Amino acid sequence: ALLGAPLVGFLAEAVFGYQRTTKNVADLTPAERLINVHALGNALLVMTAVPWMLCLVVWSLAQCTYATDLWQSKGAGEAAEGPAGVAGSEVAMIPTAAATVAHGESVCEETEEGVRLVSNLSFHRTKL
Repeated sequence: ALLGAPLVGFLAEAVFGYQRTTKNVADLTPAERLINVHALGNALLVMTAVPWMLCLVVWSLAQCTYATDLWQSKGAGEAAEGPAGVAGSEVAMIPTAAATVAHGESVCEETEEGVRLVSNLSFHRTKL
């Protein structure tokens, strides 16, 4: 946010051809106005869309670690072992209405509380 406005100005001038002037807007020709409008619009678009796309990518990657993070947060402070002999076989309970799911070597089974991971932490769950 701190660098947004200066970066929009830089992009508008250096990349999109904004023409800096000391004239009043009313004194600009329609062609000059149009060039500046498009330059500012494109610079704003880039400085809005690119950061949001980066956020989308980063937050989408969070699903890859969700099961492990949830398991670690549930087992925090306990001397529980994880699945397949790695401390605490009662792992993460994820509320859902779907039935038993297998993904690769991971197997989940449905309980009243949600889905319990049975074999390992590398699974991805989608609603059916």
